[in-house]
Amino acid sequence: MLVDGWVRGCRSPSGLGEGFPLAFHMELDLPAAEAKNLDFADAQRSYVNQTSYELARSLMIFKVCAVRPIVANANRLYRLATQVMGNGLPDSVIRASFFKHFCGGETECELMPVMDRLDRNGVGAILDYAAEADVDNAPQADHAEHSDHLSEAVCNANAKIVMASIDAAAAARGGQEPFAACKFTGIGQPELLERVSTLLSSLKVPSACLDEDTNGKLSAAEFEDGLEFERLTKEERFRYSRMFGRANSIAEYAASKGVKLLIDAEQTYMQPAIDHLALLMMQKYNKERPVIFNTYQCYRKDTPERVACDMNRAARQRFVFAAKAVRGAYMVQERRLAAERGYNSPIHDTKEDTHACYDRVVDQILSSKVMESADGLARKAAVMVASHNEESILKVVKRMGQLDLAPKDGIYFAQLQGMCDHVSNALGQEGYSVYKYLPYGPVKEVMPYLLRRLEENSDVMGAVGKQRQMIWSELKRRMLAPLLGV
Repeated sequence: MLVDGWVRGCRSPSGLGEGFPLAFHMELDLPAAEAKNLDFADAQRSYVNQTSYELARSLMIFKVCAVRPIVANANRLYRLATQVMGNGLPDSVIRASFFKHFCGGETECELMPVMDRLDRNGVGAILDYAAEADVDNAPQADHAEHSDHLSEAVCNANAKIVMASIDAAAAARGGQEPFAACKFTGIGQPELLERVSTLLSSLKVPSACLDEDTNGKLSAAEFEDGLEFERLTKEERFRYSRMFGRANSIAEYAASKGVKLLIDAEQTYMQPAIDHLALLMMQKYNKERPVIFNTYQCYRKDTPERVACDMNRAARQRFVFAAKAVRGAYMVQERRLAAERGYNSPIHDTKEDTHACYDRVVDQILSSKVMESADGLARKAAVMVASHNEESILKVVKRMGQLDLAPKDGIYFAQLQGMCDHVSNALGQEGYSVYKYLPYGPVKEVMPYLLRRLEENSDVMGAVGKQRQMIWSELKRRMLAPLLGV
């Protein structure tokens, strides 16, 4: 099943022309739909449902995040603080500040008032239990010897937590479709995902490269010798089947509850296995509507080709393609690993290249929905535009108008909780399907998520001048309003 699902799911570049182009940009002569009154600078309207205390806390946090040395060394500072004072005081400070700002709470019950407040602005929530595991921090010896790094019991418990978040999403009040997120590194061992990814990547070697005697025929021996991968052990196959079972149970549960499920992306050395599982879930549960969304990181140079390949697979195997487009969350680590392991960085060299790739990928999906050859399933293709970049968001809104796509035509927007509230609220107030990515969980378990967000979004955190200015403007207005009798 593993090999067959991957090989049938992708085609060589030469075969992509039969379905969707490898990468395309359609310039259709369509009338623009009536422009929405999107105003990302109306502070009073944007923050109408936030208290002055919440705005003051946000202002303080953004000012701290603007100090680059603090952001760059957040992980070291936290470790030093816990070594000196223990976990109690540092975690209490973080709980009352950064955790409160960027997260939804520690339990499903604590999420509800946060979700209710978001809904008052027309904003939905994507629930994500934010505990993280990473093979990069796991023991580096033989994988089989350390198969208990993330035990089956922990994986089962994490699967139940994801199902609890699906229940919370289904129970949420409001007009937006419910979403939940799932990290496969929580329901399976990261080192196993890396092993399976290595195997899958080996299968992508062109057949001609394996034909040692160049006779135009590929023998079984040449195939096995040329791939040069170590087969999964019996224990690894067992654990992989258990991980597959958990992923399938979560997907089935989400579908039964009417909740859409976002599969988070991870580092490139684990991503092929995650893509493989996500596409199998899509094939099974996206028969009539988008339920399972795979995540595509546009800081990767190969993302447009991967999206085209997966759209082709959806067309051939008759399921609805659904994607979440992000710029990427592991840039620092990816570049460091490429340098350490001696391979070319898979990440774009400049921010401008990443921005261009992001816009290209989103347009790729939007345009596919209105192609003359698009059938009913292709027109149902869905994309979540997960971005804090105002320019990219406005481009998507404009493109929707050009293609005559309505705000509810399977096009979703998302930002992180605590970031770009003025953008989220403006979109929600104008009727777009917009969401906040709402992580939750015990403070100690969510700390890796918070620290990684600070590190990976250091450029964004240091460039929140507009948000600080808008928050300060609204606070001043509230303080002066009673004096001026307004």
